[in-house]
Amino acid sequence: MPGDVVWRVNAGLDGVVYHDVQDVSNPYELTVIVNKYNKLKESYVPPDLKSIGNVKVRAEAADAYVKMATAAAIDGIFFIPQSGYRSYSYQDQLYTNYKATDPNGADTYSARPGFSEHQTGLAIDLNIPSGGSLRNFTGTPQAKWVEEHAHEFGFIIRYTDKNTDITGYISEPWHIRFLGIEHATNMKKFGIDSYEEYKVKYIDHKEGENTES
Repeated sequence: MPGDVVWRVNAGLDGVVYHDVQDVSNPYELTVIVNKYNKLKESYVPPDLKSIGNVKVRAEAADAYVKMATAAAIDGIFFIPQSGYRSYSYQDQLYTNYKATDPNGADTYSARPGFSEHQTGLAIDLNIPSGGSLRNFTGTPQAKWVEEHAHEFGFIIRYTDKNTDITGYISEPWHIRFLGIEHATNMKKFGIDSYEEYKVKYIDHKEGENTES
């Protein structure tokens, strides 16, 4: 559809992944977008990291996670944060290891260094309490609860089977991204499947509106 073409171009999705790349200029903003076209500097470290369990995320995301986990527990649902902030160098190690063992598939589930949302400190990988592979989270009552309620606390499920063609990643029901309640709820309400689309239509467009009367 013509409308899809326009927003995809505005989101930079018409370029070549990892080649037609822009440096992220606003890494501190909660609405920052990091994907295969938008890269963080190697030196970037979030300024306000806060611990939740054994991982760290930005303070606002951490506080929201605690509220979400508390609400889930009241419903008899329990999960753990298995991964949060990752440095550029740590992401480089992870990606290199995946690429060595799975050269054809690694880019579908692991971000290259600088291109990972985890470096923003706004992403959390969830797992069931017993831990293990993150894939253990898929199809669980925990995954269903998060899908239904995460937006109430400002989180979205970033990679789904509905946006694989946009993000370039397989479905990861365990990977949540903090956007704030307003934006996360809007995405749910409007039925928008990817943050790329939402950001272009409801954040970038709004900021670029002509306010002159």
